[in-house]
Amino acid sequence: MSEVNSAAVPFPRTRWQAGLVHLAASVVVGLAILMLIRFAWYPEVLFYIAGGANLAMLIVGCDVIIGPLLTTIVFKRGKKTLKFDLAVILLLQIAAMVYGTYVLYTARPVVLIAAGDRIYAVGYNQLDPEYWKRAPPTVKLSAWGPTQYSVSKPFDPILQNQMIDELLRGNDLHMLPWMYRPYADGRQTLLNSARLDAQGQAFVPLVARKGNGMAYLDSSGDLKQMKEGDPWETAKPVP
Repeated sequence: MSEVNSAAVPFPRTRWQAGLVHLAASVVVGLAILMLIRFAWYPEVLFYIAGGANLAMLIVGCDVIIGPLLTTIVFKRGKKTLKFDLAVILLLQIAAMVYGTYVLYTARPVVLIAAGDRIYAVGYNQLDPEYWKRAPPTVKLSAWGPTQYSVSKPFDPILQNQMIDELLRGNDLHMLPWMYRPYADGRQTLLNSARLDAQGQAFVPLVARKGNGMAYLDSSGDLKQMKEGDPWETAKPVP
């Protein structure tokens, strides 16, 4: 016998109904994950210039589409192996979504570093975990968004030698967590190098792994907003 009594389960009756139910549930979960990615891990323009948009759309899109599509294909009321088939699809979908979310989490911009005349968005997985372990106790990483610090050339001879060694390896100062200092230490340098956009608002370049943007500063040098745009287009220095 390949069929079982399904009278006790009045809905869904067709493969299309089953697919729609699965699609609705997948959309709800996918939107929740997308909101977390968009507004916490990759806020504002970082969603685009730090690589969040492409990865998020690929992962969430594939999971939302493929799971319900497979359910639509395999669903047949009364099929003896239906529960097993649906369980396998659900487990595979969950595994793919968990893995994709983990990839986005580890790639998230974890710190915004004021370095000279610009701000760098550094992703957690851009650096060896051992580098993060060498950061001072004051450097705290958040699971809910990037934290802000500054960096400048050290005066300590030991740190200077370490800096030179890292520069020779291709690592600039913003890639050295043990040299991170409070953001306030770099505010004046940012203000001194800030430029004005067409509306007269002060900004500095914002550099991320997938592109550049504009980091807007308030009168004290604090970061108030991040926007899209080419920071090296024609602009005038702050008087």
